[in-house]
Amino acid sequence: MKSEAYHLNEAIILDKLFDYISSHGLENITIRDLCRETGLAQGTLYYWFNDKMSLICEAAEHGLKRAANRIFEYAFSNMSNLRAFFDNCLSEIGRQRDELRFIYQMAASPVYGKRIRENGQGLEKMYDKYAKKLAEALRCDHRTLRPAVYLFVSAVLDYVIWDDAEKAQLQLEFIYTYINNNILGAN
Repeated sequence: MKSEAYHLNEAIILDKLFDYISSHGLENITIRDLCRETGLAQGTLYYWFNDKMSLICEAAEHGLKRAANRIFEYAFSNMSNLRAFFDNCLSEIGRQRDELRFIYQMAASPVYGKRIRENGQGLEKMYDKYAKKLAEALRCDHRTLRPAVYLFVSAVLDYVIWDDAEKAQLQLEFIYTYINNNILGAN
């Protein structure tokens, strides 16, 4: 009989782990707690991860990618009405706020931060992929749109970390104006 580890894929496991860790925090988490609360067997965890540090860091990285994917999916689904997108964007980001805050705390952590930041370098590639996809939707050169994507990420972080909707909305307005004047106005 095959072990549970062979029946689950890594994404499902990382989803369960990230959801538990981000909602409960890292203090005093044990592998036993993770197993009990997620329904995963200890053997499954050690099949996929070398140690607790790997498990936590990979779950956090997975959670960040998952949240970024959700936010950019929202952006893609609203490309036909950019004004509405920028007006309602913070509400959508708010749905990911707790998860994104937790990831920021992980990146700032003296224990986990270095590893998260090192592995997070791949996020630049992900953001560039989104810039290219958005550029296709807006029919522009992705290099022209790339700064707007990075400013968007900065606005999201300001909102998530500092809970300053007014400042984040000002940043979003700047991005909207930039896109309208430099990208859509040029087409």
